[in-house]
Amino acid sequence: MSSSLPRLEVALEALLGNRLGAGVYRRWVRGLGLTGTERVLDVGCGAGACVRHIAAALPAGSLTCLDVDARWLAIARKRLTGYDRAEFTIGDITRWKRAGAFDAATLHFVLHDIAGEQRDAALGNIAESLAPGGRLFIREPTGHGMSAEELLGLLDRSGFRMRGPAVYEKLPLMGETIAAEWVIGA
Repeated sequence: MSSSLPRLEVALEALLGNRLGAGVYRRWVRGLGLTGTERVLDVGCGAGACVRHIAAALPAGSLTCLDVDARWLAIARKRLTGYDRAEFTIGDITRWKRAGAFDAATLHFVLHDIAGEQRDAALGNIAESLAPGGRLFIREPTGHGMSAEELLGLLDRSGFRMRGPAVYEKLPLMGETIAAEWVIGA
């Protein structure tokens, strides 16, 4: 069994995620309001289509890219060549945490891929990994995986409080989505 990804899968990701989706990711990251000095955890970075824009927004900050798949993480590392403030970590957020280590965490189209019974653990570990006042930025599809109501309830049960309004939009190739910023217990 090969440990490399099928070429077609890599080519599709490069086309859809890295090329056609670049504007979608770039606009989302610009809207996060990062100052450029934060310590950011990106959960489920995959091949780095979104984290390359997060890295560009952190000239004096740091970025930890967490993913369960070493093969996609290797592609993300290659995409962030030249950005020396990135750490690439193989791990499962349902079992991984670093107490108070981050000012912000991002999940872009990730939570719906985590098994329903493990989502509470994932959000609990993210909450524990955030420093006091830390922020969580999420964008999730609402047309499959979980509804907006389910996502909002899950975050509420995990102690997160929405900061500002949720943004509902239909994105090319991604469908109906919800995006918002949350903080712990605010």
